[in-house]
Amino acid sequence: MLNYRNETLLSDGTYLGHLTETVVFNHILTLAEMQNYKLAYWRDKSKSEVDIILNMHKQVVPIEVKYQSKITKQDVKSVLKFMNKFDVDKGMLVTRNVFKKESYDGKEIIFVPMWVFLVAM
Repeated sequence: MLNYRNETLLSDGTYLGHLTETVVFNHILTLAEMQNYKLAYWRDKSKSEVDIILNMHKQVVPIEVKYQSKITKQDVKSVLKFMNKFDVDKGMLVTRNVFKKESYDGKEIIFVPMWVFLVAM
């Protein structure tokens, strides 16, 4: 928050992205602690990364936070890479306002607006 004036905090996309990642992580952390789930972060040698890996005992869910209105195939690339590498069938993108489900070669990704994610999880 250094070098930010109050009126620019909510209009800065980079700041909002970091803030959203933190809010989503803290929300999942609370859930994980209550349910005794494990959390991780994934990054490979080519620097592909997924923000949160939620291990719910027998089910693993990669969760990527993309707080933006338009989601492209590039935005799901790392999640798909993780899903293919670890044979995971479902993943999630937390978005600004995109709400849909898409399949990519048999892998399902759910796109959920942050406010829905926070209410539903």
